[in-house]
This record gives sequence, structure tokens and C-alpha cells, in this order.
Amino acid sequence: ALAGGLALLPIDVVRAETVALLVPATAEIVFEGYIDVDHVEPDPPSGEHTGYMIVGAEVFAFHITCITHRRNPIWHDFISQMPPSESSCIRAVGVEGTMLSFLRKDCGIPQVKAVAQHDMGGAWRIMAIQFQDVGGVRTHNAIVWQALYASLSKSPDWPKIVIAVDEDIDPHDADSLNWALAFRFQPHRDLRVVQGRSAILDQSAMPHSLETSYTAHYPTSNTGPQGASAMLIDATRKWPYTPVSLPKREYMERARAIWEELDLPPLRPRTPWYGYNLGVWPAEFEELAALGEQGRFAEVAQRLISRARPVPRGEA
Repeated sequence: ALAGGLALLPIDVVRAETVALLVPATAEIVFEGYIDVDHVEPDPPSGEHTGYMIVGAEVFAFHITCITHRRNPIWHDFISQMPPSESSCIRAVGVEGTMLSFLRKDCGIPQVKAVAQHDMGGAWRIMAIQFQDVGGVRTHNAIVWQALYASLSKSPDWPKIVIAVDEDIDPHDADSLNWALAFRFQPHRDLRVVQGRSAILDQSAMPHSLETSYTAHYPTSNTGPQGASAMLIDATRKWPYTPVSLPKREYMERARAIWEELDLPPLRPRTPWYGYNLGVWPAEFEELAALGEQGRFAEVAQRLISRARPVPRGEA
């Protein structure tokens, strides 16, 4: 039913050979069997989304009773290893959509514009939330923190680090996030640590155990030295800023047009890619900038010189 819904058409099915289930009629390979829930077996070492090998795990074995397949079937494996790999890239699509819907609809926070899960966190541990102004009203700081705390309620394991950013920050771009962290965030004021979290497969929470036990990969204490925690960061602007120090949009767009006319390699602009006003830009500076755009630099210099003032003794 799910596959048919995604494909927008019915999926042809046939009855399996040894189990009472319907399977896709055009499946490449069908494994039939059962899972014995009364016994566990050692799981061989394997790569994980954390970028480390997992050893000492146990699993419920799948006992195969029949295998059917097409002629010359295609076998597509699923790779989970050092990110970015298939597990983290595919997971990001689902997790981002789920979290965005949760924050906007279930939590009633329409100011949330986008959610980004970062590959190097396995598309689980490092998350950014982008906020937008609604109805021309600046998003209140209390709403930012509502969303940050709410993001932890989806799972005890993830996210581990959550960063809130403004609409002019690309939540998927690590450089853009670092810019926000460097100049829109103060640790003593804008950071919260939440203890009591879980951290399955995260070896920073505890030494990795070689015990063959499913619970061996959980912290022995969620609040002690071997416990796990989450970090919430508000990297949004708290007040008006001076303009972004890049040429105006019209100049950057003209430069891009010239670039394309010269048939140079395609450009991939990264946020921010042009300058814009963030609230602190007196009319006098706008006038001086306009004179500079017209090449009237002598007038700019004269206006600045006319505002010279003597330096009081001891101030220099």
C-alpha cells in the first residue's frame, strides 16, 4: 500500500511460496522466512553511520525458508560507513522532513522555515533549524528556544547538537553555520546543555563494550561521567546589525551575467552572496555609498574631512 501510494499506481503482487504474505510481483529478489525472537546471535563487525566499526553486537537471526528472484536479478546493497554514506544521506531526507513537520505542525511554530541534518553527524547528531519572520514580525527569542527544546522530544538519542539560525544563513552549509556561530552567538548567553540523554552507538558517551549484549551500547548512566547530553545553540541575531560587507545584489547579479556570457564554469553562489541591510545603516552612509557608486569620491572625502574633530588631550 505504501509503495503504491508513492508510485501513484497499484503495485502488482503475488503470494509468497512459504509464508502467508503478498510480495511485489516484479521484485528483483524475495527472501522468505521467519525471525526467532527467543534467541540472539553475534552480529559480525560492521561499519556504522558514526564512521566507526561496531563490534560485540547481537541480533535476532532471520531464518530463510525460500528465495525467489528474477532472471539475472539486480542486488542493491545498503552501505553504512564513514559519512557521508548511503545510510546518512538517505536518513537525512526522512529525518529533515519529519522534524520540520513536527516543529511546524505538531508544535505550532510556523517561524521554522527549514531543518538540516548534517552528514558528518550521521544525519542525526548535528542539526540546524532555520527561522523565518512571519507577517513581517521578527521571530521572538522565546520561540527560538521553544523550537530548540522541542527538537529533543522526538528521540532520546538525537539530535545531539542543535543550532538555530536566521533566514539569511544556509542551514545545510557548514561555512554559513560557522559564520553564524562566530558572530551571532555568545556561549554564556546562547547555549544550553541538556543532560539525561541517550547515546546509542556514540562512543563519546562511554567506552565501547565488547560484551555480546544489546544494552552494552547504551551509557551506563545518562547523567554521570559516562552519560550523554545535548547542546542547544541560539545563533540568531538578537538585535539589528550593520550591513553584510558584500556588493549589493544588483552588482553581484551583473557580475554573474558577465561570467555566464564568458561561458566560464557554472557558479554556485553560497549564502550570503550579496550585501544587504540588517538595520544599522544611517542615511548619511547610504548617501556616501551612493556618491561612491557614481564615482564622486572627492565629494565623499570632502564630507568626511568636514567632520574632523580635535582629539582631546589624553584620548589618543
